[in-house]
Amino acid sequence: MENLKRRKGSNCIFMQLLLKLILPKNSVHEIIKQNRYHPYKMIKNFIAWLVVTYESNFEILQNLLWTNECKFSNNDVMNRCNHYFWSKDNSYWF
Repeated sequence: MENLKRRKGSNCIFMQLLLKLILPKNSVHEIIKQNRYHPYKMIKNFIAWLVVTYESNFEILQNLLWTNECKFSNNDVMNRCNHYFWSKDNSYWF
C-alpha cells in the first residue's frame, strides 16, 4: 500500500478506491463490475501501438496471438499487471 500512496495525481479509480475506502481488492472489483466500468486506456494504448507497428510491418497481425483469456501464459508465469484505468463508456462499442 505504501507504494500506491506515492502515485500522486493518478486518475486510476481502482487505486483511489483502495486507498480512500480501505476496502478489500475483491470488493473494489465488484463495485467496478456492478457499475460497468471498462479498462479503456489499456485498449487505447494497444490500438495506438498496433496502428504504428502495422504501418511499418504489414504482417504484424499474423504474428499476434489473440486470446480473450485473462490469465493466459505460454510459460506458466502469470503477468500480474493490475493497473487498470476504468471508464463509464464502453470502448468496445462502435
